[in-house]
Amino acid sequence: MISAHEIRQKLAQVAAHRLSLNAFEDWFVSKSWNVQKESSLEAVELVASIHLLFSERDDKVLNEVDLRNSLLSLVEERNFVYHIRHIENVSVKPVLEARRSSSALVYAQVRL
Repeated sequence: MISAHEIRQKLAQVAAHRLSLNAFEDWFVSKSWNVQKESSLEAVELVASIHLLFSERDDKVLNEVDLRNSLLSLVEERNFVYHIRHIENVSVKPVLEARRSSSALVYAQVRL
């Protein structure tokens, strides 16, 4: 199980240059497996956002500097806005929108 607090602590270590991005990524990959089964919704959404950032780096959408800056912006909880929307006959689970210039993560499960 991984907590959002634990992730932010590791990101704070990255910000303080006590942990490299590579070391963070190794730790993160090992700890985030099956996060949806064992962790809070906040942790699940944070993990999804970080996975998206690593994917954007792998796809060359983000360079290393942008990746680092985007990851470090996740240290503070107030960088996230949670939306719950209900559309006629459609229920949408909480949607996470990360406030960063490169992209926004949207997570939703729709039940008709």
